[in-house]
Amino acid sequence: MQIDVDVQSVVNRYARALRGPRLLFQLWPNPRKAGRPKEAQSALCGAIVLGVTGAFEAFAEDLVAAAMIRNGYGWAQVAANADLTNPNIDDARAKLAHAAGIDVSGPQNWTLKLPTQSGTSTAWADKPYTWGDVLQKSKSWLEVRHCIAHGAVTGIGAETWPGPLTTKKHGTKVVSANDDGILAQIKGKPAERALYFWPTVSCARIFSAGAFVLAKSVAAEFNESVDLSGVPDFSNV
Repeated sequence: MQIDVDVQSVVNRYARALRGPRLLFQLWPNPRKAGRPKEAQSALCGAIVLGVTGAFEAFAEDLVAAAMIRNGYGWAQVAANADLTNPNIDDARAKLAHAAGIDVSGPQNWTLKLPTQSGTSTAWADKPYTWGDVLQKSKSWLEVRHCIAHGAVTGIGAETWPGPLTTKKHGTKVVSANDDGILAQIKGKPAERALYFWPTVSCARIFSAGAFVLAKSVAAEFNESVDLSGVPDFSNV
């Protein structure tokens, strides 16, 4: 019996999984008050990061499985390749190439606007980043996820974040939650970082944008159209 699997179904499930993280942003006071947020508000950031990275993991697994089935692979082959553990965007891209033969080289002349801190100040502004930047930042954000999920930090307020908690190899670069441009830097406390509102927005945009590119690439491989309008891109947070 042939089972038809389409990219749109994968995208629709991903959109459903992101509904919770998107609604969590609405619990943040608007307009946002100056100064440090209250502890209860800060806890939203960790919950959003865990929700966003978890949703991306399921999306990546479903997309790889769909691509392999469409290419005629059997269930044993799908099971051996589509079970990803805490994938970053580059992991998902590499798995699609290895298991399904789909090259996701990334879009040309493409940028993603991400909130960026100016030094250690409290001023943040959107700046454009390339596809390569997004791939690299997604690796660091998985380290943030590991630190929170394994209780190395609370993700609430300024803390000292540990080094890498994974043995994954990322070329010659060892990624960390402390990488530049990931968490907020704290003035006068160079050893500490904080998961505040704007870094959380950055994380959400990165994984959503990465999923957009992957879904479009797989859909194009099978001459499918895919509607991504229902997936939050977190651009209006």
